[in-house]
Amino acid sequence: VILNAMTLTKGRHISAQDQTTMSSVALISEDVEKGLFPAGDSIGKIIQLDGLTVEVIGVTKNLELMGQRNTKVMFIPLSTANSKWLGGDNVDLILMRAQKGLTINKVMDKIWESLMLRSGGRPIYNVESSENVLNIFQSILGVIGMILSGIAALSLLVGGIGVMNIMLVSVTERTREIGLRKAVGAKPAAIMVQFLIESASLTLLGGLIGMLIAWGFGNVLTVVTIMTKWPREGGLAAPFPMGAAIGSMLFSALIGVVFGFYPAARAAKLHPIEALRSE
Repeated sequence: VILNAMTLTKGRHISAQDQTTMSSVALISEDVEKGLFPAGDSIGKIIQLDGLTVEVIGVTKNLELMGQRNTKVMFIPLSTANSKWLGGDNVDLILMRAQKGLTINKVMDKIWESLMLRSGGRPIYNVESSENVLNIFQSILGVIGMILSGIAALSLLVGGIGVMNIMLVSVTERTREIGLRKAVGAKPAAIMVQFLIESASLTLLGGLIGMLIAWGFGNVLTVVTIMTKWPREGGLAAPFPMGAAIGSMLFSALIGVVFGFYPAARAAKLHPIEALRSE
């Protein structure tokens, strides 16, 4: 069971006698000890709960339950919780760990068989492993990722069309300038490169502004969570991935080049005489 997987730093585990006699004892984690007993002398001390008083008999290292790090945990005998605190005799959750040499699936099958014998064959219990729960969450995150990717792709398409329209307007307004440049010897390739650079610069600037907003939002989130101590003492870290930021900005510039190609090609194909005649 999970208690046997705990590493004690002091004191003792909850014993079978504690369970049988409904002892008012508790096993706490290191962080609980630091919060309630800063001096570290928690063994034998009393903790007053809402409707229950327990004595600390042991301190365990901070542990992981169901794949999550839990730093503030306290355990008391089930019989004590049911008889003196919660009432009733229901058990909502049992955490177990497979012994070395046994596979998870084999252990789950044995647990399921035992529960079916206890319930008379009625499927009223549910047996899950942390791997199965993790796979479910990964599937959900995968679907969410696909949806977000679709939204991002649609946003890029709309933004790219907007950039294309802006560049087409720019070409139209600068027709005489283009004609003048061609008249003095500018090559079509030079005209195209000029407008491609302008289009890429426009989207690169947009990407830079987006990165600055993300950086500022991450810093604000970190500061607020540290001040409120949520979800833990050190707050919620929101590091800014510089590599991903640079990659995103370069991708923004690429979007500008792709959607600015048509306006640039249109500008490069303008005939200098017709361009100079435009008003």
